[in-house]
Amino acid sequence: MKKQKTNLKILIIWLLLLVIGTPYSISQSTDSSISVLNKTIDLAWTLSNKKPDSAMLIINRELNKKSIESNLQKKAELIRIKGILYFYKVDYVKALDYFIESKNISESINFKKGIASAKKNISLIYRVQGFYDKGLQMDLEILKMQKEIGDSVEIAGAYNNLAVSYQDKNELKIALKFYRKAVSYIINFNEKQALELYYNNIGNIFIKTNLYDSAFYYFSKSLSISKENNDKQMECNSLAYLGEYYSLTKNFKKSIFYYEKSLEIAKDIGIVYEINDVAERLYELYFRNNEYKKAYTTLLLAKSTADSANNIETMQKIIEFETAIKLKQEEELNKLNQERIAIQNTLNINKEKQLRNIAIIIGITFIVIAIIFFISARRKSIYNKRLIEQKDEIISQKEEIETQRDNIEELNKTKDKFFTIIAHDLRNPISGINKLTNNMCSEYNSFTKDELKNYISIINKSTLQANNLLENLLHWAMMQTNSIKTTPSEFNLNDVIIENISLLNNNAKLKSLTIVFENNQNNIVFADKEMISTTIRNIYNNAIKFSNNNGSIIFSINKENDFYKVSISDNGIGISEKDQKLLFNIRNSTKEIGKSSEKGTGLGLILCKEFIEFNKGSIGIISEINKGTTFYFTLPIHIRA
Repeated sequence: MKKQKTNLKILIIWLLLLVIGTPYSISQSTDSSISVLNKTIDLAWTLSNKKPDSAMLIINRELNKKSIESNLQKKAELIRIKGILYFYKVDYVKALDYFIESKNISESINFKKGIASAKKNISLIYRVQGFYDKGLQMDLEILKMQKEIGDSVEIAGAYNNLAVSYQDKNELKIALKFYRKAVSYIINFNEKQALELYYNNIGNIFIKTNLYDSAFYYFSKSLSISKENNDKQMECNSLAYLGEYYSLTKNFKKSIFYYEKSLEIAKDIGIVYEINDVAERLYELYFRNNEYKKAYTTLLLAKSTADSANNIETMQKIIEFETAIKLKQEEELNKLNQERIAIQNTLNINKEKQLRNIAIIIGITFIVIAIIFFISARRKSIYNKRLIEQKDEIISQKEEIETQRDNIEELNKTKDKFFTIIAHDLRNPISGINKLTNNMCSEYNSFTKDELKNYISIINKSTLQANNLLENLLHWAMMQTNSIKTTPSEFNLNDVIIENISLLNNNAKLKSLTIVFENNQNNIVFADKEMISTTIRNIYNNAIKFSNNNGSIIFSINKENDFYKVSISDNGIGISEKDQKLLFNIRNSTKEIGKSSEKGTGLGLILCKEFIEFNKGSIGIISEINKGTTFYFTLPIHIRA
């Protein structure tokens, strides 16, 4: 009943706005038009987290009016809200388009508040897509802009977004500091809607640091405020966090209760990413409680709202956005070159005039000629020197532009290969899992325990394959965007090798492989342990894949000058000399290498090469068909940061 009254109230406000917003007189004042436009924006914000579709109708109606072109500030804000509505629908491509359009309009009229707001939303897209460093950089710029503008409420919002960026980078202490700073700014202005968000964010930090009682306190405060404000989106968010709290504290009945209430609100207001997140969590809880029918229904809902395909388009859109910025810089550089050419032409004209004057002076007197000749020669030398310097500078800039163009072309080719890997290699294991689970669901009662165990084993292998690919893709993407950080430390290579042998022990047992480690000395290096572990694991995993049953794999460490050389050898199918040249480059397809049924993307070896070179080492291969393969890499013995 309460819900019906709320909807009726919103409908009445909207109808009144339609009447007020209609030009009823030619003599209607500009101030009145702006007042109506402000009410439209306020109503769009009010409906955005309660009735997003109604908000979209209102915004589109206002943007279709010719009068909106006379107030670009309001137009930019309406377009930005439209982008937020598409963000709620997990259509990140359209959302990013509208955020960029809003930013461009604000920049065209030097509307700093609009620029900062649009950048705040663009930063959110960056973080959602995993570009954490770029998002952090933009959030720092936004905080600086908001401090210059002097709006305390927006400064608080900038601190909150900065905290989110640090939280994404798992720097939780710094994140908590900025969340508290946001609260201290906003609490004096009685902006309870902002406090809902900040309290949920602080509670989330406490969840991640296992301080569950503190998390419950902040989630409960946020829920209380959101109910008081009738803010359905934040109420949905707070309920989901309380569901997570009860799940972590093993009270699964209450966890399901809060998640179900959150999902009901998310479905009612149509915020897709909230539906997807809550549905995935409910699926796990239903499955744990043996409520398989509900689990199946929520799994279908989660799958139907998944945005993985959209993520690829969004990443491409971000790359295009970054490329457009670089192209704009190139245009400015070309303009500067044209100005320099104009200066050079002016100098040439002046030079001709001076020579003509010298010729006239020669006819007057020999002495004057001699003086003028001396002065002219000296000036000529200076001018020629300047011209040579300008010419060299122009050539250098031209080479830099050509290098940037080549880098952009290489980036596009790498991007195309990146998308091909995702489209083909990630689809296969997921498609296989989908078919197997469908078969298991429809024919469950007809399977024997052995058949079910076999199916589960196949699904496990497929998920491991997909997980390895995703992990390699993530590492590789972070390397390309300079988002990855190294943490070098002293460690023993022996320990890392033994750890990875143990990790993949079951895989080796499936092929009855004999694993030999020939070195038991202390081999201490100073490098990024995680990168080196990932390298060893990728090479060892490949050795298992391409080994024959009952074969052997040998690990060895040898000292060569100031380096340790780690070798991993198998007696498997081997790689031809021609195929060896295709390795370590993402633009080369490795699907057709060798004759084994085991295939891969080759991304793991590319990642290995970049990790080893990042730690000042080198990597290589020795192989012969039907006799086996040895991958080796070197690491300096004495590396200091």
